[in-house]
Amino acid sequence: MVLDNKTSEATRVTVIIPCYNSAKSIRNVTDRIIEALDGRYGLQIILINDSSKDNVWDVIKDICREYKN
Repeated sequence: MVLDNKTSEATRVTVIIPCYNSAKSIRNVTDRIIEALDGRYGLQIILINDSSKDNVWDVIKDICREYKN
């Protein structure tokens, strides 16, 4: 997911988040990062899921749909 607020490449921030079995917390984590950084930086968040046993993949897809661009 990329939130692009027309900032220059020099002010772009990429946050990489491992999401193993984090369905209960990943929404809060991404919302807090966006709240803290969006608007001040070009923000890219990379969510990585590797064989989670919970429904984190569904949560990730919902987050991506919400911030689709």
